[in-house]
Amino acid sequence: MNIKNNIYIINTAFPYINGNLHLGHIMEFIQADIYVRFLKMNKKKVYFIGANDIHGNLINLNFLNKKIIKKNINLILNKRKKNLNYFNIIYNNWYNTNSIENNLFSNLIYYIFYKNKLLIKKKVYQFFDNNKNIYLTDRFIKGICPKCLFKNQYGDFCENCNINYDSIYIKNPNFILNNKKPLIKLSKQIFLNIKNKIFYKIINEILNKKYQKEINKKKREWYNLNIWNISRNKPYFGIKIFNKKNKYFYVWWDAIIGYLSCFKNLIKNNKKFKNIIYKNKNIKQTYFIGKDIVYFHIIILQIILKIFKYKTKNKFFIHGFLKINKEKMSKTKKNYILISKYIKLNLNPEYLRYYFASKLNNKIKDINFNIKDFIYKINNELINKYINIISRIIKFIKKNKFIINNNWNKSNKVFLKNIINISLKIKKLYKKIEYNKIIKIIINKIQIINNYINYYKLWNINNKKKKYFLSSFFIECFKNITIFLKPILPEINYKLEFLLNINLSKWNNIYKKIKNKKIKKYFYFLNKINIIKKI
Repeated sequence: MNIKNNIYIINTAFPYINGNLHLGHIMEFIQADIYVRFLKMNKKKVYFIGANDIHGNLINLNFLNKKIIKKNINLILNKRKKNLNYFNIIYNNWYNTNSIENNLFSNLIYYIFYKNKLLIKKKVYQFFDNNKNIYLTDRFIKGICPKCLFKNQYGDFCENCNINYDSIYIKNPNFILNNKKPLIKLSKQIFLNIKNKIFYKIINEILNKKYQKEINKKKREWYNLNIWNISRNKPYFGIKIFNKKNKYFYVWWDAIIGYLSCFKNLIKNNKKFKNIIYKNKNIKQTYFIGKDIVYFHIIILQIILKIFKYKTKNKFFIHGFLKINKEKMSKTKKNYILISKYIKLNLNPEYLRYYFASKLNNKIKDINFNIKDFIYKINNELINKYINIISRIIKFIKKNKFIINNNWNKSNKVFLKNIINISLKIKKLYKKIEYNKIIKIIINKIQIINNYINYYKLWNINNKKKKYFLSSFFIECFKNITIFLKPILPEINYKLEFLLNINLSKWNNIYKKIKNKKIKKYFYFLNKINIIKKI
């Protein structure tokens, strides 16, 4: 590999292993997968990395011992890989944080910080539960946000005003497993001393970068950072700190280092790995994450990578939460949709990919999933407008065993050129993750193509030659639209390639007309959702 070339490393946040994947997880994975497919279509070298987050107190309580933990990890790992494959989400490596590599890097980076006196020890107050005899981490605590006073918020982040805080400051705290107020005890912990001059310089560099608008506003809060606790007390399911008795790394320490560990697991060759991360200044690393974990990524992750001398240009695409019928997803209110349920209903994966693409953009706003809206977009946009083109035209070709050619008149060529000319605009929108705008542009073009078909009325044309030429022209139009949609709808693209006996793997195929290809027997690309199924 030429290390002077651009390398794209695309990461998604690691979902906890203690729960089943839901639509919110898949939305993020689809958002990233679309971007990965777009890059690959444009001949970029891409590594797509994901993993299960195995560690933390919540997971420790769910699985009673290490044998059960190991068994469950393997079961969930295999199940999740099947879920991802179902939606055509193809990672180069789907790994986990409970690995040899993550143990090594978590302790190695800790040692670098320790050696450079970037860590301090401090006694702090923490919540404690007497019954289970454990210190309680952030996600064990729920209460009232200390800033906006919004109720039922976790001990580290408010979903209403989007601020991070220490759980000790939350009002009316309750331990989520028994709904009782926990005790407060002193505990000696290890902290990143963010007030250190080295950190101060790095943080200023980080905060001087440009991010999404909403994050740029939030940066003011981060200029007053103090210290960050990286350790947890036993019992804890995580990575043990090598030089401390009964101390483990806080789950977020090894989780964000997990990006590096998962990449190392993929790149087995040490020399190649070091060439990529230390010598290549052209690494473009992109993280797709939710708005609730911004602080850990934009501040802590970038500090770690900088101290570790990782040559990377970091980019973050931060999305809002997925809501169901405008309400926050909640297990207690039964307002959530598991991926397993979607799969059991035998709904086409392309439906969800298209629906999320029609909603996703680069703004940090919550996205609403509504079943009626979902069915409308699939039936009326994806099928009645887009798939309608090929289903209307193919019968004229199939009937005459037509071999495609491109002897079109001037107006046809101008029309086709207008479709091709939107290619650059759509490319820019893919780079900006403005998928919803892409869908709007394409649906508009699809409507124009359908109007053009209605104008010519192929079914009333008696002249065989003219009908053949027009049919091939509309197939060419459909091919180009399908290339624009390939990152979003890969399965449909594969079907079209098979039907027309062509290769559409590269973006530049839009400039290559279909020539002398015999159409294969037509089959239905997609079927409508005929009834409103209760998801």
